Amino acid sequence: MQKKTLRKFNFPETKLIEHAEKVISCFPTHVDKFAQFDGLITANYCDEIKVLLENYFMIMSSRVTIAELGILTQRVIDCVANAVDVFQTIKFFAQKAFSDNFEILKRFGLSELVKSRRSQVRMIQFMLNLSMVVNEYRTDLIGAGCKEEVIDSVKDITNLLITENTQQELYKSRKVLSNKKRNEILNNIFDKLRLLSKLSKFVFADNPTAMKMYKMPKPKVKEKKSDLSSKLL
Repeated sequence: MQKKTLRKFNFPETKLIEHAEKVISCFPTHVDKFAQFDGLITANYCDEIKVLLENYFMIMSSRVTIAELGILTQRVIDCVANAVDVFQTIKFFAQKAFSDNFEILKRFGLSELVKSRRSQVRMIQFMLNLSMVVNEYRTDLIGAGCKEEVIDSVKDITNLLITENTQQELYKSRKVLSNKKRNEILNNIFDKLRLLSKLSKFVFADNPTAMKMYKMPKPKVKEKKSDLSSKLL
């Protein structure tokens, strides 16, 4: 399992990005002053922030990721619904063909559906078992009036469920990696901006206006219960 990359800052990432864009717009006019104080701060420093921003914007936003994951999840839900429908049909003809044979009916998983629907993996296992059993008792089911295409559809629906579930799980993994990479980039941007913010207190000690340009966004402050109560009065 991929380890999460925690953010180093406690304010919205949009504020960090806006601050970064503001800094790179004014940094070229101040680069000489920074370089005089810290020899490691050159024009390349600004270019490094620009590259990080470009990489950030290349990564899909969370909103798009969630929307696309929702589509894949709905496909799995639809497959499960189709699986339940075909099972109910098979169940009817199985009970018709083996009304006096509880042991065979048990193999069709008549009492397992509710439990199996709680998990996609369990539902796949349930359908794989059903696919095997309907083929074993194909002749009996057809003799009871079940159409062959219904029996054949069990395997098709099972395979589609497996495919859609796999696609969903792969996308979840990519989402985790995407979020991890995004947080790494945001943390790098934060580190670079925070350094400039610290340096600006020395570089612009006599120029509060310029110093303010490099001041980091304020972190979120948790309000006390008493503060929240006073707002409601």
